[in-house]
Amino acid sequence: MSKSCLTVIAAFFFCLHNFCMANDSSTLPVQFELCGEAQSNAIHQLNTRPKSVATIVNNKTAKVIFVQLDGASLMISCDAEEKRMVIERTEEEGDLAYGLRG
Repeated sequence: MSKSCLTVIAAFFFCLHNFCMANDSSTLPVQFELCGEAQSNAIHQLNTRPKSVATIVNNKTAKVIFVQLDGASLMISCDAEEKRMVIERTEEEGDLAYGLRG
């Protein structure tokens, strides 16, 4: 794994840790090619096992996953054109439909 890849992943985990306890969102610059790996690593680094993980979008321009936890949910999305990852967390436990309604 390249040094730049490790730097992006480390920054991602720092941001994830800093807002995990509140309703919040965080945006990180990320190369689109690294997004899938960063999403997977984020799920493995959570303090709790997800109830479910659903891929909402997975194409050449965007990747979006919805992670349902006990008492909270995460939406992790990547945009190829803007070269960014957005992580949104809500403290309300919701199902996939709730997550999509936002």
